[in-house]
Amino acid sequence: MIVIGDVVRLREQLQFFENQLLWGKRYLVPKIGRKPSRLAALLRAQGAFVQEVTVGEIAGIHALYGAAELADVDMFLFTSQNGVDCFMDNVFASKLDARALGNAKIAAIGSKTAERLKNYGLRADFVPDQYHSDALVPQLKEYMQYTFGNDPFHSVSVWYPTAKNADDILMDDLVEICQCGRLNVYENKACTWNLQDGFSGYDGILFTCASSAERLFGDVSRQEIKELEKSTRLYAIGPKSREALEKAGASYVVEASKNTYEGLFHAVLEEGVL
Repeated sequence: MIVIGDVVRLREQLQFFENQLLWGKRYLVPKIGRKPSRLAALLRAQGAFVQEVTVGEIAGIHALYGAAELADVDMFLFTSQNGVDCFMDNVFASKLDARALGNAKIAAIGSKTAERLKNYGLRADFVPDQYHSDALVPQLKEYMQYTFGNDPFHSVSVWYPTAKNADDILMDDLVEICQCGRLNVYENKACTWNLQDGFSGYDGILFTCASSAERLFGDVSRQEIKELEKSTRLYAIGPKSREALEKAGASYVVEASKNTYEGLFHAVLEEGVL
């Protein structure tokens, strides 16, 4: 921006970019899929330079469902937007629509998952406050008891659409409280990626899933990560991402207080600005 004459006196007020909280900061955001990252947009809105690198792709796993089997389900549990999209793709491929979910209750992990359901005319009946499995399962159990009662002869049937390569932690906990069926409706596949300048020059690297950490640092030695930490902060959206980074050799990881993009963004602000 060029100012001339008396307008120069307003230079402090006109420093829009320089006055942004993350002006001059550089961040690397590994992501799944080619779409622009919403997390990157949050950072850029505060003046940061953000390099996005795609380390994985979402591939749907096709399956057909029968109207009768869907009608027998008491509750559907969705843990991601990808799970919603790929499951509903299969519903439509089965020549059915949202009506096939009948009177089943719907639980959504995270507000964004709940919002994605609305795209298909579905509204989540239950959105838990906590997303990690230690707190999630007790909340689900309480909701099920409140909704379906404590009749020991009624086994609550739950369908859990998820990724083929997702871990079994949540599933192992769910089978203790309901009759849970895991549906692998998509796969998070690794893809080739390249960073011309490597990891140097970034103030922080932000990880939104464990697979991104595993792929980005898969061929990086523990010693190299120790050196990287001297100049670059590592951020994790939740416990699984943090654990993956620690397994790779990270000694200090900033973990978001809430497992959302907004939570991770605020962790960056608190660490880099306050």
